[in-house]
Amino acid sequence: MSELRIPLDVEQLTELSQLKSLLRTARTTLAVPHPPAKEIEVHAGFLLLRLFVVLGYLARSTNKPGRLTAAGAFQLRESLEPLYGDNCDPVKLLADAQLLVSDGNEWHCPLFAKLNEHLAGDYRPKHIKGNDMRQVGIAIREAATAAPHQAQLLIPEACVKPDGKAFEPQELDRLMIIIGAIDRQFKFTRLRTMFTSPLLNAAAAAAVKCGYTAQVVPEEFRQFLGWLQTHKTSPRVPPTTEQVLADFATLFELSKAT
Repeated sequence: MSELRIPLDVEQLTELSQLKSLLRTARTTLAVPHPPAKEIEVHAGFLLLRLFVVLGYLARSTNKPGRLTAAGAFQLRESLEPLYGDNCDPVKLLADAQLLVSDGNEWHCPLFAKLNEHLAGDYRPKHIKGNDMRQVGIAIREAATAAPHQAQLLIPEACVKPDGKAFEPQELDRLMIIIGAIDRQFKFTRLRTMFTSPLLNAAAAAAVKCGYTAQVVPEEFRQFLGWLQTHKTSPRVPPTTEQVLADFATLFELSKAT
């Protein structure tokens, strides 16, 4: 069972004080007629807790702790309708109290995100993330060591760009590292004949996308490999290096957003 975390000093939160003030102003519009002033604290605490419960369930599906989707906002309003009626929008109350920050047609709760990152469906503790990045480093080093020899064995017809020009040796080394590092995420051993022209050109496009145009492997590509290591069994991620590179632009942006 996942635990939902709330601040120990929740009663001293500035945002909760603001919410109480807003609820006092909104008393005459609540579905429950004119709740006594002493019940305002109960209403405020319940509203905050209800928000956190909805966000907790959403975090599992969105992998974005603190994100209140439009559907989640509808669910929150529906669950509180008997208490607040149609004339008092609980989402607006929470936003006015700065517990929610508007983001288009969605909202974000920084307080929830800070305390409950562990509720994300793809959450990995820091020590596991550290191990993932160590594995990424190993994969890159192994691919870099093998790259010069693999490049020498390539079929010449495969080493041609769409404009008909041949790849420079330094370019081929970078392409070998990209392909080899991704292959290692899938534990795949690639034969010489599998280095095709479409694969090399897809790797070249990926190199441009992640800024790999010099000798040093950029941090952006390392972070992508770390994301791939974590998400390679997800339905959103293709199961082969060829497919990953063919859709690299989309996957690269997805890796930065999750």
